[in-house]
Amino acid sequence: GFSAVDCRKAIARGLRFRPLAQTVHETLTWHATRPADTTLRAGLSSDREAELLALWHRSRQE
Repeated sequence: GFSAVDCRKAIARGLRFRPLAQTVHETLTWHATRPADTTLRAGLSSDREAELLALWHRSRQE
């Protein structure tokens, strides 16, 4: 998964991480410049999630 990536080689070659507070601040600053009608999307829609859960529940009953 996403958090299971081994980044030791990149760190050994100079990768540096920003402090979390700086990352959050800069992300929020960037977000404030986006158009107000911009929709953020991540993950499944509510309808798709409900559909997949229904399929999963049905498969467990069989």
